[in-house]
Amino acid sequence: MLFAGTVFWLSQSFLRQQIDSTVEADANGLIETYESGGLELLTELLKTRLKRLTKDDVVYLLTDREFRPVMGNIAEWPKALPREEEWAELDRGPRYPDDTDLRILHRVLPDGHHLLVGRDTSQAEELEDRTIITLFIVLLLTLTTGGVAGLFLHFKLRSRLRLIAETCGEIAEGNLAHRIPIEAVRDELDAMSLTLNMTLDRVEQLMQGIRQVSNGVAHDLKTPLTRLRGQLEMLALVEEDEQKREKMGFALAEVDRLLSTFSALLRISRVESGDSLSEFVSIDLSALLHDAVEFYEPIAEERGQELLLQSESEILLSGDRDLLFQSMANLIDNAIKYGDGRTEISLHRVQDDAWAEIIVSDQGEGIPEPDLDQVFERFYRVERSRTRPGNGLGLSLVAASVKLHKGTITLKNDNGLTVSILLPLT
Repeated sequence: MLFAGTVFWLSQSFLRQQIDSTVEADANGLIETYESGGLELLTELLKTRLKRLTKDDVVYLLTDREFRPVMGNIAEWPKALPREEEWAELDRGPRYPDDTDLRILHRVLPDGHHLLVGRDTSQAEELEDRTIITLFIVLLLTLTTGGVAGLFLHFKLRSRLRLIAETCGEIAEGNLAHRIPIEAVRDELDAMSLTLNMTLDRVEQLMQGIRQVSNGVAHDLKTPLTRLRGQLEMLALVEEDEQKREKMGFALAEVDRLLSTFSALLRISRVESGDSLSEFVSIDLSALLHDAVEFYEPIAEERGQELLLQSESEILLSGDRDLLFQSMANLIDNAIKYGDGRTEISLHRVQDDAWAEIIVSDQGEGIPEPDLDQVFERFYRVERSRTRPGNGLGLSLVAASVKLHKGTITLKNDNGLTVSILLPLT
C-alpha cells in the first residue's frame, strides 16, 4: 500500500508539473510577443492560435485593466477566479464531463492588461484514475498472492507441527522407537527435530541398557533360584525335625516370591518388546472373565467377600489370551487384597460396538490421588512399609498388556478404586 501510494503521488505530481510547465511556457511566449510587438502583435497571435484550436482544452483570455474581455475563447473573466497574479484551478461547470477542471496562470502585462492561459486537466485526471485502478488491481493481486502463500505456509507449518506433536505424544506414551520426520528444507524445525531425535536415540539406548540389565539379572538369578528351591524341597521331604521343616517351608515361600518377581519382570519385558503379538488369536472376553472370576471365587469367599460379574453373552477380539487372563487376574487379586465387601466386574460394548470396556471396582480405600499416575511403574507400591504381600509389578503388567492390545487404562477413586480398561474390538 505504501508503494502504491508513492507511485500514485509521484505520477500525479509529474502530470501536474508537466501541465504547469506547458502553461507557463505558453504564457511566457505570449508575453515575449507582447514585449517585442506590443498589444497589436499579441492580439494577432492570439487570433491565429484561436483559429487553429479544434478543441476547448486550451483557454486564452486577454482583458483590459478593468477585466473586460478583449480577446479569447471564454466570454468573461470567471467569477470564481481570483484577480491576483497566481496559479488557479477552475471548474468549468456541468456542461463538461466529469467536472473537467482548468489549470490557469494569470499574468499582468506591463500596460495593465491581464492575460489568462489555461490547460484542461481532464486527460491527466483520467490517467490518474487509470493509475489508481491499475495500482488497486496490482494491490489486490499482491494481497491475494500473499494470502494464498501465507495460507500455504500456515497449513504446511501447522501440518509439520501437528506431526511433531503426534510423534511426541506417541513417545510420551512410552513408544521410544518413534522419530520425528526430517524434511529436505533443513529449516529451524528440522534442526529442532534433529536435536530431539538425537536426544531420543540416547534415551532409548539408556532405557534399553536398563532393561537389558534388569532382564539379565532376572534371567541369571531365576535358574539358580529354581535349583535352590528344588534342593530345599528335597531337604524338606527327608527332614524329620519339624522345626527345621518349618524353617525350610519359610525359605521355600521366600524363594517362590523371588521367582514370582523375576517371572513377572521377564513377562513385562517380553510384552513391552512386542513378542506376544505372534500369539494373538480370537478371544471371547466374556468367557475369559468368567474363568478369572471362577478361579478367584474361593479366595474371595475365604475373606468374606463377594465377586459379581456382569457380562454380555459374547464379545470377541484379537489378542493374547494368557496375557489378558493374567491381567484380569492381577486386577481381581488386587481388588480382593485391598478391597472390602464386594468386588464388581462389568464388561460391555461402547462407542458403536467398536470398543469393549472392562470395569473392576471394589469398596476399599482406593489409591491416594498423587499415586494414581505412578502405580503403573515397576516396583512402585502405595504401601511404603511393604508389609502386605506383593512386588509392585501387577499393575505394570496390566498396563503393558493393555498397551500391547492398543487399549487404554484409567484409575479413579469412587467409593473405592475403579479400574476401567478400553480394548478395541478390531
